Amino acid sequence: MYEHGRFQRAGGVNELRQYQRHRVYFTDFEDYQTKVATAVYAFGQPIEELELQYIDGEFSRLFEAVRVSQASLIAWFDLLEALGGDEDRHLIARHLAGLGNAVDELADRCDDYTLFGGTAADYVAEIVEKCYDVSMLRNFV
Repeated sequence: MYEHGRFQRAGGVNELRQYQRHRVYFTDFEDYQTKVATAVYAFGQPIEELELQYIDGEFSRLFEAVRVSQASLIAWFDLLEALGGDEDRHLIARHLAGLGNAVDELADRCDDYTLFGGTAADYVAEIVEKCYDVSMLRNFV
């Protein structure tokens, strides 16, 4: 029931205070476990569900593509460790996540793909040069 700008429940206004938003900032899974274990509502009940948001860093688009939840958080940190600082692998992982691949499969699947930093024509020329002896064709071009 809504009354005079305040939410009221059978137990009164104080009962709502326990449902205030809590913020927990963490940088790795161990830090997350430590801080969440001590996070409680006003009346001492543990907070069981958290909304995860990527606040600061260079992998926010990958985080959104993977759709990290509390259940997949450890897999998220494992993925970041497996990808390392390789920007190409991060881009490939983001693409694969967008296609619906599970977070725990992304690091292994990244090795099946490569990125080419050029035009499609340059890519074809490089593939042809690697696969065929084109030295005799140069006389005809």
